[in-house]
Amino acid sequence: MKLCQRHRDGRRAASKALGLAVLAATASLAGASSTPATAAMVYQVHTGDKDVSTLVLRGQIVAGDLARLQRVTAKVPASQRIVLMLDSPGGSIDEGIAIGRYVYAAKLTTVAIQGPGCHSSCAFVFLAGRDANEQPMRIMMKGARVGFHQGAIAALPTNQTYTAADIAKATEVGQEMVKRVNTYFQEIKADPEFLTMMLSAPNRGITLLNEFDALRLGIYVMDTATQKLTTPADLKR
Repeated sequence: MKLCQRHRDGRRAASKALGLAVLAATASLAGASSTPATAAMVYQVHTGDKDVSTLVLRGQIVAGDLARLQRVTAKVPASQRIVLMLDSPGGSIDEGIAIGRYVYAAKLTTVAIQGPGCHSSCAFVFLAGRDANEQPMRIMMKGARVGFHQGAIAALPTNQTYTAADIAKATEVGQEMVKRVNTYFQEIKADPEFLTMMLSAPNRGITLLNEFDALRLGIYVMDTATQKLTTPADLKR
């Protein structure tokens, strides 16, 4: 019993130390430009922390972004923990899933920062964060906007005149998309409720994750003003 308590206390202390590193990185991003409309930028933010390397993925997620991220992470010393800060409206579902699988396999911590938001396929990447002990490690900054919605179906014609064949094709594409996302969520051990959130909002809408649900679903919440990191375990006390 005491061993389990020490393990929990040690993990909580490590999480708080990581949270302070995240705060330092967030401060350095305060004056940075907002999310661009083109492909995502991936770059390193220097915080002076010798144990943590902070990277930023900012912008529209498109094909090739995984390769861009891998080129940056390849330069990080193996001794350093990698924190990936996210600021993206989303984009390609397939690329978002590919990045998420890499994040999960590489055991990167993910952080949704304050700003325009981490929506759609960016949220898929966010959910993949975990620590060196293979435990979920996703941090949502207080005021950050993590949003879910259905993917766009490009199979329908733009003239808004739909035949039975058009509708059948769109239904097939939509069902296949949901299957791909569900399979991915199972791979990264995301709570099934996140799939419900995605399906609850149409493509032009958004379901935002609030702080209570974030904690309830295993996501840490960081208050930049008080420097307090609230853990999912704190919610259960």
